Amino acid sequence: MGLFGKKRSNADSNQSRRLKNLIEEETNREDEDLQFLTYLYKIKDGELEPNIRPMSLFLDVVEMVMSNPLDFKSGERVAYIYRAERIYKELFIYDEETPNAEELQRVFVELFDEGGAIALNLFHAGLLHSFYDKSNYIFLVNAIDQYPNLREVFTALCDYGISVREYYIDDSEYLSNLIRVAKELSDAAPMQYDSITSAEITKVQRMNGIYNIDAVDIARAEKQLQETRHIMEHSLDVITQMDQRSKQLQEIMEEVTTSIQDIGRREKDIMQKNAETYQKDLLTEYKNEIKNQKKQIAFEKSEFVKQMFEDAEIELEQLRTTAKTISSSTTLEITKMNQEAEKVLRRVQRMVNDDEEVRRILKQADDNQEFMRKVSQIEMFNERNLAAIEQVVTNQARVTAAEAEAQAVAAAQPTVIVSQPSMGAATQEPTVITVPQDASANIRTADDQVDYTVNPLLDPEIPFKDRFELVMREKKRRMQKGEHFHEMFDDVLIALMEDANPYLIGPSGCGKTYMVRQLTELLNLDFIDIGYINEEYDILGFQTATGGYSTPNFYLCYKYGMVAFCDELDNGNSRATVKLNSFLSNVKNASYNFPNGENVRRHSNFRIIAAGNTSGNGADANYNTREKIEESVQQRFLPIYVNYDNEVEKAILIDYPDWFKFIVLFRAATTAWGESSGMGEASGILTTRDAAHIKQYLDNDSFDTLKIIKYEFIQTKDLDYLLFLENYMKDRIASFPEAMEIFLNFADQVERIREKGGRR
Repeated sequence: MGLFGKKRSNADSNQSRRLKNLIEEETNREDEDLQFLTYLYKIKDGELEPNIRPMSLFLDVVEMVMSNPLDFKSGERVAYIYRAERIYKELFIYDEETPNAEELQRVFVELFDEGGAIALNLFHAGLLHSFYDKSNYIFLVNAIDQYPNLREVFTALCDYGISVREYYIDDSEYLSNLIRVAKELSDAAPMQYDSITSAEITKVQRMNGIYNIDAVDIARAEKQLQETRHIMEHSLDVITQMDQRSKQLQEIMEEVTTSIQDIGRREKDIMQKNAETYQKDLLTEYKNEIKNQKKQIAFEKSEFVKQMFEDAEIELEQLRTTAKTISSSTTLEITKMNQEAEKVLRRVQRMVNDDEEVRRILKQADDNQEFMRKVSQIEMFNERNLAAIEQVVTNQARVTAAEAEAQAVAAAQPTVIVSQPSMGAATQEPTVITVPQDASANIRTADDQVDYTVNPLLDPEIPFKDRFELVMREKKRRMQKGEHFHEMFDDVLIALMEDANPYLIGPSGCGKTYMVRQLTELLNLDFIDIGYINEEYDILGFQTATGGYSTPNFYLCYKYGMVAFCDELDNGNSRATVKLNSFLSNVKNASYNFPNGENVRRHSNFRIIAAGNTSGNGADANYNTREKIEESVQQRFLPIYVNYDNEVEKAILIDYPDWFKFIVLFRAATTAWGESSGMGEASGILTTRDAAHIKQYLDNDSFDTLKIIKYEFIQTKDLDYLLFLENYMKDRIASFPEAMEIFLNFADQVERIREKGGRR
């Protein structure tokens, strides 16, 4: 009864559906194989019974043949099915009862895979049965299918594999040996296959303790043994003779050494006597030469003095002649000047008598007065006066007794006197600029008067180019004295001079606060670090319970024209920080009503600088307590990124180039760690502040190299981090030869920590 008889199990029903589907698929093919289709119909109708069991395995093979049209072409598929039945009989001796039948079925189907063993005609039942794990046969075929002379190589390999299988217990070693021998065969010519396989079989047998030794080999070995004995006996004779000659040579060397020592002592005595004689002669010659030189010097001295007096007389006579000429010319010039003065006086007299002309000149003078004031302010800040200001600001000025009594609570105010250039023939009084010495003190004067004089370097009515050039000249002068400036200094300076509210974004220790101090010194301004803003009263102050007013530092900056430095702006209270908006608009003649009831006019010299470790968008991996700065506040600041500046650190460590190179390499390693771990900026990075500390330790010889590495580069870092840094720097230390010794010390400390399991 065929597959489609009346009584069928569920499994038979499934197989029937599969066969129908295969027949339909073959019918719809463009390259329809009629012979193969007829064969399938006969199987369906029960006219043929396939010799492959179970039916599911037969259908798996049919599907593989149909799915690989390149390997099993139309018109050849029935032949491949019959071949599959023959292979089945070779593999499945007891049909479905064959041991490991399930594994064999899987391998059997894989033989018909695309580009597989059947398509390549690489099936050999004996070699397949030689594997315990039959899937290793498939692996072997896939490993060698690209070799040249594939059929010849496979034939030789099958014979070799069956020959050596008994010497291998493990399938993996057996498979590895077959793949290696197949590679050797593919690289050789077919005529060499027999010699290669024979040599490999012998090698495998010897690995298992099997040696084929005949009488000829024994005789050859005995002959070699006799020759070896003869050579050893001859070698012993030679060694004995060499010992005797060595003793003779040693005796000769001892005699020669004694003779040489005697000759050396005699020659030394002779040379010592000659040296004493030469020394006496040389001393005599030296004394004679000294006497001759003294005589020569005395003669040349007298000649030089004589010549000097003669030259002086000639020069003096020339000066007398020149003086007479100048006197005559001066008299003539004075006469001309008197004549010109009389003409000027007459002209002035005419102008004074002409009232209209005088009024016109006076009006022109009034128009130019404001312009000349600006010119004088710019000239006031030339290089000489800037140096004078810097010197005077450092000294506390004297105050009168009346001022001291009126300012009993306030700190004394130093006075900077800047001399103005002379205007015509008149002498101007010096300009007095009051600068707070202690910016955090109450700096109201007795009558609470504020000097609203605009700092010329911040005066928008003076061309920016002229003001900026003056500051750059002072910066250059300081650089020539050895002062270091960050690469972003000029950008921040421009933002401050233009009142653009710079916000310095950068990691801890990169020099932001130090830059603010440099900026205010160059612009002749004071600044107060008001810290981060936690509450509104940090900006506005508050009324005390007794009716007084707690004056905040921000109020002093706003009123008296100082720089308010809002450090760690991103670490403050965002609700309180919004209050800065009232002071960031930079409107001319702006004012603000503080809680004490005072309407304070914004000083023209007032500026705000902020700094933070983040861009203001909230916490990150390294600064996890930072808050998001309110958007309206961010828009009123000019963000400027200030990172670590290698040039500044290079200048700091100019006397220690090995440490500078190590810092550059170490920072690159921490950056790579941050990128690989997805953290962005890595923790424990070395800062510019740390570079200054390292210079201090080295200058003072306080901490040695090992302690500096321990405290500045290793502490607070876990073992995985340290091992990453060590490996990164090890791969690149060749490009930093100056830092090699420091790196070796670093690596040694890391290895000790690793040996202790991460314990310090």
